[in-house]
Amino acid sequence: MSKCSAQCGWRRAGGAVLLEVILAMSIFFAAAAVIVSGMTACVRSARSLKTEARAANLAVTLLSEIQMGLVPADDDGPNEYDDDEDMQGWTWQIVTSDIQETVDIGSLKQVEIIITSPDGKYVYRLVQLMPAGDEEQPESEYVRRDSLRTSWSSQ
Repeated sequence: MSKCSAQCGWRRAGGAVLLEVILAMSIFFAAAAVIVSGMTACVRSARSLKTEARAANLAVTLLSEIQMGLVPADDDGPNEYDDDEDMQGWTWQIVTSDIQETVDIGSLKQVEIIITSPDGKYVYRLVQLMPAGDEEQPESEYVRRDSLRTSWSSQ
C-alpha cells in the first residue's frame, strides 16, 4: 500500500467527520432557535394575559363600586388611577346611556366601564344594565343580574 493512498483515505474520513460535526451543530442550533422562539411566545402570552386579567379586575371593581353607591353612575373620565404606584398609567372611564325601551321594571341605564392599559394597546369594556335614577324598584320584580357582557379589544 502506498503512502499516498493511506493519507488520502485518512483525509476522506476526516472530511466526513467534519461534515457530520457541522450537520450536528446545524441541527442543534435549529432546535435551540425553535425552543427560544417558543419561550418568547410564552412570555409574551403571559404578559398579555396578565394585562387582560388586571383590566378585567379593575372593571369589575369599578362596576361593583357603582352598584354599591360609592361611585355615581354618571359619565366620567377618562381618569387615571392615582391610588397605587403599581397602577400608574391605567385609566378608567364611565359611559352611560339611557335605554328608551319601555319595560315593566322601570327605566334602565346602560353603564359601560372602559379600562385602558398604560401603553394604550389594550382596552377592556364591561357593560351592564342598571336601574336609572333614584326610582324605587318594586320588591316583587326581579331584575336579571346576568345581563353582564364583556368584550376585549386590542388596538
